[in-house]
This record gives sequence, C-alpha cells and structure tokens, in this order.
Amino acid sequence: EAIAEFQKELALAPSDATTRLRLGMALVEAQRPREALAHLEIVVRAGSPPADAFHYLGRCRLALDRPAEAVTALRRALDLSSGPHVDELRLLGIHYQLAQALRASGDPAGAARHFTAAEQLSAKRAERSRERLASYMARAEDAAVPAAAGPLPPVVDRVAAPAAPRRA
Repeated sequence: EAIAEFQKELALAPSDATTRLRLGMALVEAQRPREALAHLEIVVRAGSPPADAFHYLGRCRLALDRPAEAVTALRRALDLSSGPHVDELRLLGIHYQLAQALRASGDPAGAARHFTAAEQLSAKRAERSRERLASYMARAEDAAVPAAAGPLPPVVDRVAAPAAPRRA
C-alpha cells in the first residue's frame, strides 16, 4: 500500500515536503482526511508549495465539513494552476471541488460559475478525445487499405483462385 510506503519514507526523512505531500494526497484519496490534514497543512506552510498541496488541502477540508476553509485553499490552487502550461484535468478538478465548497458555504452563484467552468473544461477534453479517436481510426483505415489497387501478384492469384476440378 502506498500510504505505508510514504509513512516509512517520512520516518526516514521527516522534512521531505514531497513525501509529506504524497502521503497527504494518498490519505485524501483513501478517504482518510483526518489523517491527511496535518501533513497537508505542513506542506502548504513550507517554502513554495505546489498547486496540488492546496488542491488536496481543499478536498481534505471539504471532506471534514470545513467548506469556508476549503474555498480558501481551492482558490489558491486555482491561482497556482493558471499560467502558460495548464493541466486541464487538474483545473477541471479544482473548479469542481471549489464549486462544491462554495455551494456548501452558501454561495450558489459562485458555485454555479465554477460548475460551468468545470463543465466547459470537461466538454473541451471530450471533444479532443473524439478528435484523437477519429484521427486514429482514419490512420487505421488507411493502413488497412492496400497501397495499389492493381492486379494481385501471380502467387496470390493462384492461392485465391478456386481449384479446378481434378480429372480422374
């Protein structure tokens, strides 16, 4: 189990922020937010925490029924996730989680904006997936069609032609 491995690693290097973050993330994924909270809070207080630290802290706080605190963390994750190299899947997840936290905090209008953003990102990803599949299928069909439509070589003609009845 990944959690046990991260715990062993953390015992050897307690100041390793990356291991602490991965442990917190694994605990959130395993629906163990109470155990994850302290690890994630340590990571976000350290140097320059990545967007994932705030994203998982927000998810953790939301799971612990602390939506206002989740909103703060998820907004920070959203800020850190914007830029020239955007991971749209991460962004989609942040928008969705932020929408849930805003709704739980009593801000339905804010929630609606982020649900819409998540929906638009999801539609964009689905369209790109359809385009990739169509491109793949077109290449597969092109590869299956013989390059020349001329007559088959004589060996193939003999194999493909029905055998003449033998005379006894």
